[in-house]
Amino acid sequence: MGMIVRVSMAVLLVWMAVVPVRADVAPASPEELRQRATLIVEGVIEGLRVVGEPSEFEPGIGNTDWGIYLTLRVDGVLKGKAPAGPLVARCFRVRQRRSLVESLTPSGHHPIPGVGTRVTAHLNGEDGAWRVVLPNGIQVVDGTESDAPEIRDLHSGGYAWWLPVELWAVVGLAAGGIYLGGRVMRGIRKRKGPTRV
Repeated sequence: MGMIVRVSMAVLLVWMAVVPVRADVAPASPEELRQRATLIVEGVIEGLRVVGEPSEFEPGIGNTDWGIYLTLRVDGVLKGKAPAGPLVARCFRVRQRRSLVESLTPSGHHPIPGVGTRVTAHLNGEDGAWRVVLPNGIQVVDGTESDAPEIRDLHSGGYAWWLPVELWAVVGLAAGGIYLGGRVMRGIRKRKGPTRV
């Protein structure tokens, strides 16, 4: 029975190392988006910039997101007051997390369409610091709702140090156990003396 438990634990640990866990937010209805947003604009995405940056949801060394900054040409305001000229709004996608627990945050905005797409953007914040409402605050007006090629090509969802921190603790304990077991066995052999054949 002990062997089955050990094999099961090994399989579980390998699975945890390979498959990052996510806790996504369910898409909001149009009414929910309208309630959450302080500014709703319709316009065209004129620019898209991707930057690796520290996570806003999970601050700490090793937790990073892809900050995706959309430059919108505002053609109409549906709620709130928009600044004059182009508007820059931040979306994000998870880049990497250091632990399983910290992976249980929203994975980001979906979809994030490309340049030239006409969208309705549901935003929060203020001039110079607009944030898109999670998770589906960008609604495509014309065309299909899919990610821009630049977004599809992003590597997302890994662990900062190859494995989650929790698994590194298990690896460290196992390595320490093997080392101590070897030291004990050498000590026992030395006390017995040389074996004669």
